[in-house]
Amino acid sequence: MKAMSAMADPEMERGRFSRLRTATVFLASLLAALLVCEITLRLALRGDNLYTTATLGVFAPDPELGWSNKRDFRTSIKWGGRTVVIRTDARGNRIPDSSGPRADAQSTESVVFAGDSYVFGYEVSAEETFVELVGRSSPPRRVVNLGVGGYGLGQSCRRLERFLAEEPDVTRAYLAIYLGNDIEDSVTPPKTLQVDRYGYLRSVSPRPSWLVDARSFAVHHSRLAFYLGAAWRRIRSSISHDSSASSEPGNRWIYSEASFSPERLREHRRALGHLAEAARARGIPVTVLLIPEKDQVYGKLGDLPNRRLSTMASDLGMPVIDLLPPLRAAAQEHRIVWHDTVRGHLSAEGHRVVANALQADLGAGSSQTRRHGNSPIHAR
Repeated sequence: MKAMSAMADPEMERGRFSRLRTATVFLASLLAALLVCEITLRLALRGDNLYTTATLGVFAPDPELGWSNKRDFRTSIKWGGRTVVIRTDARGNRIPDSSGPRADAQSTESVVFAGDSYVFGYEVSAEETFVELVGRSSPPRRVVNLGVGGYGLGQSCRRLERFLAEEPDVTRAYLAIYLGNDIEDSVTPPKTLQVDRYGYLRSVSPRPSWLVDARSFAVHHSRLAFYLGAAWRRIRSSISHDSSASSEPGNRWIYSEASFSPERLREHRRALGHLAEAARARGIPVTVLLIPEKDQVYGKLGDLPNRRLSTMASDLGMPVIDLLPPLRAAAQEHRIVWHDTVRGHLSAEGHRVVANALQADLGAGSSQTRRHGNSPIHAR
């Protein structure tokens, strides 16, 4: 028996060693393959837009709004093969990356813009945003960019209310509403979204904190990890979209006459109404700026959400500018008004189209104000 046991021990040792060697070779091969994929992605897609709004590291916690922009922040990002500088001032508002005197420094007209990443102007320099283009137009105006990436309508309204309460010299204000998630999503931010230690907007996870931090680090520093994460989100989104499409006519309720009931906008009306009252008490006209979805401009999506939002805002006494017609006209002229990148936003050309529409509205507003005081201007 002892002899047989002695003979079995070497056999078991050799079996364990063989399994260990196989596992080591497998792990080494896997790591080598992942490294090759990472290097290939960095070489082949070096100019691509890698980071989405939620991974720019620009956010800071806000006790009331959930999150806001970091103050006195500066970073540079690669967007579509060129470097874009993101810079904020002491209040977290986006500003140009220049230390020289502003062209609007002596202006008596102060215009403020609130909204999400479309106002902040991801993928373009601050000087190329419609906010700064309006400020640099003739006559020059002092402009303030209150845009914050990922904001819902309630957050944008409240941020604008806070600013108007603190700044008595504002002459005009614009609230941008993106006709996608600003309407489909809840007015208030989901409690599952928080700012992590790196300044990124993340969904709260039941996983251990070290695992969440490791994922944040990997997604930000590895292109392979980023694209794998993006692919997984698209799969999950397509699954949830398919399940909702079977029960929701028209696939998305904001484009379905049957599903888009007035009740859908109850919370939106409440947020807009509160802002309108606060601004009216200070004699400041607030215009609603409707920013269409990319597929409305280039695709076959209709203008139902535009019409419903315009009616609601008009009922509240708020002027409306619908940007779908000018952006669609520009696209038909083969002008590139949207970035064709990961979760792309308006291109520099798109911002120019918006600025032209705003310039026309501000020009009309100035003449109307001279005749009738601070009465709102209803843009068509």
